[in-house]
Amino acid sequence: MKQEMKNYLIKEGFHPEESHDGEGLVFKREGLIYYLFNHKKEEKYFSVALPGIYDATPESRTTVLEAANRATRRMRVGKVIIIDDTVWCVYERFLTSQDSFDEICPRAFMVLSSARIEFYNILEELENRNK
Repeated sequence: MKQEMKNYLIKEGFHPEESHDGEGLVFKREGLIYYLFNHKKEEKYFSVALPGIYDATPESRTTVLEAANRATRRMRVGKVIIIDDTVWCVYERFLTSQDSFDEICPRAFMVLSSARIEFYNILEELENRNK
């Protein structure tokens, strides 16, 4: 799947590169960095992420977790998670034989963008409430 996704991204004008661990692809879209996971054991499992959209500090961690949880509850196939101390938006699903990247990717990018905005809006609301 990684090679198919790489071919799709190149066709769409993106410049994907191997991730630092060689397991996935990293590419820029609309000024944001995306990461495509390569699931070798589950070839039909598609997941792409918008990593590092926010840094959680020890002081903000509880509020950030609440905002991520609320945003995730509002999403269907997207989620907002904390990895180490950074917030990631992730789109995941199993693919069928009829699925194509031409159909999946625009939807995935829209979901990730929406999750990011939703997270920021909820975080702002929580921070204003706590003032």
